[in-house]
Order: sequence, then C-alpha cells, then structure tokens
Amino acid sequence: MGNTKRIFLVMATLLATIVGGSNVVSENSGGTIPAPPKSGPQVEGNFYINGYTPKQNANYRNMQTVSDGTASVMETMWYKNPVNIKRPFQTKFYIYMDGTADGLTFTLQGQGPNAKGFAGEALGAYGNVRDEHNNYGGYIKNALSLEFDTYLNYDYSDTDYNKQYTQENGDHLAYIHPDESMPFTWTDLYTHLKLKHYNFFYTDLDDKKWHQVVVTWQPNLTDQTGTISTEFDGAEVGNHTVPLSRFGNSDVYWGFTGSTGAEQMLGAVAYT
Repeated sequence: MGNTKRIFLVMATLLATIVGGSNVVSENSGGTIPAPPKSGPQVEGNFYINGYTPKQNANYRNMQTVSDGTASVMETMWYKNPVNIKRPFQTKFYIYMDGTADGLTFTLQGQGPNAKGFAGEALGAYGNVRDEHNNYGGYIKNALSLEFDTYLNYDYSDTDYNKQYTQENGDHLAYIHPDESMPFTWTDLYTHLKLKHYNFFYTDLDDKKWHQVVVTWQPNLTDQTGTISTEFDGAEVGNHTVPLSRFGNSDVYWGFTGSTGAEQMLGAVAYT
C-alpha cells in the first residue's frame, strides 16, 4: 500500500482545500474515508492540536483526522483565534464517522488552547464518570459541547435513555455541560454517574457518510445569556440557552474533540 493512501483519516477536517466531487479516498488502519463534500481553510497552522494525532491526508488540508481506528485515544483541536460570545456567529462543518464508538463533539470553551478531557465515553471533552470513588473531574472547564455520540453508554453517562434505545441504535446528538454530572443508583445497587443531556436527538451517525452541521450562536446581552442552535442535515436539533458566565470570559475557543475507548471508529471533521 502506498504512503499516500495510508492516511489515518478519522475525525477529519476543519479548514482546508479539497477537490470537490473527487472519488479519491483516504485509507487508514480502520478503513477508508471518502473525500469531504466541500473545501475550506487548512487545519495546519490554524488550530492547536492536543492528544493523539493521527497522520493526516495531505490532499485534503481542511480535513482533520482525530480517530483512525486506534482504541483508547482522544484528540482536541481549538481554533487559534477565539470568538467573542457577546457577538452572534454561525459556523458550518461536516462530520464523518464509521465504527462503534465513541464519538465527536463541537465545543465552546474558556479554559484555553490546551484543554482536553478523558477518552472513551467522555469524547475528549467530559470527565471520568467511571471514577471508582465517583469523584468526577478531568473535564474541560467553562465549556458547552454539542456531542455526536455513536455509543449509548446505558450504565453510566447515557442511562436516561436506556429504556428507549440500545447500544445498537443509540446514536445521538445532544448539548452537554462537561462539568455537570449526576449520581444515580444502577441495577447493581452501586452509585454511578450520568451526564445531563439537553435536546437529545436520535439519528444514524456511524453510517460511513458525511453529515452537514450548522451551529448558530445568538447572545442576549440584556439577560446575559447565549443560545446555541443546530441543524443536522437540515433537521432542527433545537435550541439551548446558557448564561454567558458559563465560559468564564468573553473570548472563547471553539473547536472539536473526539475519542475512542475499548471500541473503535474512524472520525473526521471537514470545516467549510
């Protein structure tokens, strides 16, 4: 196999130039990812990259690989120019996932350019819900995440939805506050931790297709809140409002996180 085809493309693409309509694919240890639907600015030099960094496809510079089929890894990437959350903005990107777990996020955060959480079901943004002492920590601080979760962790983080969905059909989007965990008693009678999901939106994510995402932020300076809204392939995911104080300051980093655990996936983001 030639080196140009061994491109570990998983959570790929935020900002780069792509040859639209090309049938060229990139291959990695977990499979292949098709060329992104649209071009955009390049990732390299524009983002702070933290954690596991797979080899990238030089042909598609707006595509960033976050997961290449390797288990128990995570990556975060933050655009180097923060946004002012007291001003409205909109961003468009594509996501691609192929595999069992765990998922990606789009995250706004005021912690800084080195911010990262745990791998596995934490998606690189949240804390360790499986801490043996239930001491939840290690999450990205001052943050709000939009998760693209391909695995329903029904015994911990996603337990509120285990009666409606299973691991096999539990792909979903939701807004998450990374600092917000809640205790509950599981069937083993021990206390577990779960994450609060806002606007739980069921859909098929790990279908080996690129999906368009449009995120809009609208601040309200009168009551010092901001509202995030999302379109996923044209469908409304819904709105979620948080106080501006959640982010700690007005200048906030935006970007993407992704991770795997015992299961694996290809995950990519293409920024347009």
